[in-house]
Amino acid sequence: MFVRVRDGEGASLGIGKQLNISERRCSVEYFDAPISEPIVLDLDVGAVEPVTLPEQTRVYHFNDALGAWEIGRLLDDHGEKQFVRFPNGVSRYLNVSDVFVRCRRAIEDPTTFLGAKISETPRFVEGPRSFVRSAIAQRAAAMGMSALASSSVELEAHQIEVVRRILQDPVQRYLLADEVGLGKTVEAGILIRQCILDAGDRAPVLVIVPEALVPQWRSGLESKFFLGDFLNRTIHVLGFEERNRIQPLLGKADMLVIDEAHHLTGHRPTYHPGGLYDDIAAAAPKIERVLLLSATPALHNERGFLEMLHLLDADTYNLADEDGFRLRVENRQALAGIVAGLTPENMLYLDHPLDCLAQMFPDDTLLQEQSRALRAISDKMPAEDDPALVEAVGRVRAHLSESYRLHRRILRHRRRSVAGLTPEAKQPRCTQPGSSTARVQQMSIAGQAA
Repeated sequence: MFVRVRDGEGASLGIGKQLNISERRCSVEYFDAPISEPIVLDLDVGAVEPVTLPEQTRVYHFNDALGAWEIGRLLDDHGEKQFVRFPNGVSRYLNVSDVFVRCRRAIEDPTTFLGAKISETPRFVEGPRSFVRSAIAQRAAAMGMSALASSSVELEAHQIEVVRRILQDPVQRYLLADEVGLGKTVEAGILIRQCILDAGDRAPVLVIVPEALVPQWRSGLESKFFLGDFLNRTIHVLGFEERNRIQPLLGKADMLVIDEAHHLTGHRPTYHPGGLYDDIAAAAPKIERVLLLSATPALHNERGFLEMLHLLDADTYNLADEDGFRLRVENRQALAGIVAGLTPENMLYLDHPLDCLAQMFPDDTLLQEQSRALRAISDKMPAEDDPALVEAVGRVRAHLSESYRLHRRILRHRRRSVAGLTPEAKQPRCTQPGSSTARVQQMSIAGQAA
């Protein structure tokens, strides 16, 4: 009879055929190709389970009368007898010992099949060709992000850009800070689905949200992203107050998603989450993917903002350096202007931004050293494409970006900068009471109420 192994050796080979069995052991044969030696494994009886072959399973049979191999499709599995349809409308009942099914091993050399004079009919090659073309076109349009093409959502351009940027970053640790209504939850759902598509059960996902949002998140993951089979198994959606359930999952999670992440900070006493924040802060550095969702701005909430960023990069955003972080927030616009001006093309004007950096960050010895090196090179008036100049500018910009720019791990879109989301509305018309227009509107409203 046909069998498969549940776990352990032989599980990856798929369907095999049981040859003999003793009290505790059995031999299972795996068919690879007609003229190749089969793979035979000695396995524990408890690990093997019988299998009923699905209809239309591709099977192989050696016809003694013809002295050649035949290839057909199973119409019905009767246990010890198999009803098989062969080419030209020929159907026969065969003993299970005379029927072979390829194991799951990929075909490495087609000559073993050609040597046995068997091949698939052109119809089975041409059939899926249009589907393959369509799948390739969809994958190209989605830039290789299969979750985009396999979810039941219509993404806006800014959402696709967010997903693309995160997936192309080897360090997938970001704060999604779009304004309310711009689709942070959809972006996170796409990223969760992509994680599951890439790694399956090997990537446990933990989603922590306010209690009121747990049903909404579960429903969305099931209906929009088709992840219902993974809920409570690979994907766990838990509320902030379920600390006892969250703690053991933090150490196993490969991806952590926190919605309304500002509720975790010490300035949000609604959920009394101080202990939960400490648990997450201790586990976050070991979690490969971390996504925080929050539309709360940094202004006037620097401490809470620092606590959120600390979960993404504990070294850069040290909780003990709150004063330094506040200074960084205050200087963010000036720093953005300085970074924009640090280019090889602005070689003649580098003194001013370098002087500003010396005043803003006098205690950053590495930055001061890199700035002096850049100034020494620019004083020699090299060409704009001079390799030493380009490299020195790049070092200073990279250090500023990694150490001081707030938006390095923050993706934020504002409604005014995203076109096409709010349809144009006509201005309301004022109607004088008692006018004919007002009477028509009143009649219309009364008719609808009736």
